[in-house]
Amino acid sequence: MVRFAWSELSAVEPAQPSIASAAYPELPAGENPPRQPERARNPDPSTAAPATAARNPSTAAAPTAAATTPQPRTPTADAFAPSQPRAVSPERVAFAASARLRWFIDYASVGFGGDAGSDFGALRLRAEAVLSSRSDALGSAALGSAALCAGYRVLDARLGSFSLAGYPAVAFGITWMRGSTAVANVTVDPATGFYGDVRFLLESRMNTGGPSPTLSAEVGRAAGFVARAGDRVIAASGGFFIGASAGGRY
Repeated sequence: MVRFAWSELSAVEPAQPSIASAAYPELPAGENPPRQPERARNPDPSTAAPATAARNPSTAAAPTAAATTPQPRTPTADAFAPSQPRAVSPERVAFAASARLRWFIDYASVGFGGDAGSDFGALRLRAEAVLSSRSDALGSAALGSAALCAGYRVLDARLGSFSLAGYPAVAFGITWMRGSTAVANVTVDPATGFYGDVRFLLESRMNTGGPSPTLSAEVGRAAGFVARAGDRVIAASGGFFIGASAGGRY
């Protein structure tokens, strides 16, 4: 194209013999052309490669493109393996203990005690005891109860760093009453009987990594004894009650 556009270059450059005429000169009819040397038939690749690359630049860039082309990955056997379900660890067992106060509304009788037990997930188990005593001009009375309480969590709310849980619960055990009198001809026989109650308990606890303090309130109805001195009630272990407790959970 340069020679075609620039006639001066064609005039200066000497004419080169064509490859066809140099390789195959005219021969008389019936004679075969002479056998060419091996170098003439198979030119040196080192000299031919640049010319080929110059005439066809796309072939020089082909290896680079092929080298950068990502090869498809063969899926392994793990890619078709079914996903395994994650093991969900059950809620751990928690141990708890607290001091307890109970007030029987109908008889204005107050009892003090405590409880201890464990939480198994939503199940709450406690062993508890409540004692009360009172003195009067006619004598004194001491009452108590010991029971096993079981509840199930139906409310579980998280309020910041605190958790609020609600438990309906039932308790079964024994109750007893002991007394003394200031009157010489009056005797007091000890009594032991069945104790039972139904209650609803609301517990709040602080969410910490270790032991956490707890506060709870409860309301319910209990079956137990009532100690009377004449027309007055000295103490009771039964009736409608409200209560509160403070302790810890770990």
